[in-house]
Amino acid sequence: MKKANWYFYLCSVIILFAFSCNNKPIKDNNLQGMKEDEILKLYGKPNSTLTFILSDSKLYEYRYNLANLIPQYKNESIQIKELLWINGNNKTVIWLFQKEGKWVVVDNLKWGKGIQF
Repeated sequence: MKKANWYFYLCSVIILFAFSCNNKPIKDNNLQGMKEDEILKLYGKPNSTLTFILSDSKLYEYRYNLANLIPQYKNESIQIKELLWINGNNKTVIWLFQKEGKWVVVDNLKWGKGIQF
């Protein structure tokens, strides 16, 4: 009986380890719509800030969802602000666009070591 319990415990640990090693980028939906000053209070000063006009040539793989969220970029010049935080092996990027004169979160991604775009 002890062998069966040990085997069950070992299988459980292996399964938990396999599912905890999630190497997929994640999105925090709670950030959507937040203003830039709220984000800066939450995360502090970013390691990098970049502002660009949204266009097909700027849509690297990790930015691709911006085209889905802001389809009017094909007809208008939409300015995007990209804020990047690096904490050890983890990265957080938040994209904002101007709405009624304020920078507002439109999308975000968080990923760790082993993710390549």
